[in-house]
Amino acid sequence: MIKEKIILVIVIILCCSLFFLEEGKPADNYSPVVKANWDISIPYGYEITYEKDDSIGSAFGDGNRYRVMQYTQNVVFNDDIVWLDKLEEEELLKKTLAELQVTVYPPLSSDNCKFFYTTENNNSMWLIFNTETNKLYVIERMI
Repeated sequence: MIKEKIILVIVIILCCSLFFLEEGKPADNYSPVVKANWDISIPYGYEITYEKDDSIGSAFGDGNRYRVMQYTQNVVFNDDIVWLDKLEEEELLKKTLAELQVTVYPPLSSDNCKFFYTTENNNSMWLIFNTETNKLYVIERMI
């Protein structure tokens, strides 16, 4: 009986330790958010290396969000993303990044980058993909 309790306590401690170790890591779970908000699929297989979000605490999710995702392998995007060679609404993007006070900036022009922009109900989203570094920058402005 005492042996069983000791084993149970050890198992609980191990489970809690694993939970707290994983809690501090950026998760590979932002794809469903983009799909829900924009009906756009971005591939899994990334690690979020930087994020800023001023929508936390907003009852309706209003605010600005910014994520930098590092892919470890070559990535193939779905056809629902039509990439452009030039950034659209650059001034609004710069304003959004300034409001977030980011310290890691996306490349706004580069031969190695592809750009995507969409807007709906005064909300905006930019995707910037650097083909050389395999980084995806996701910037959302939700009003």
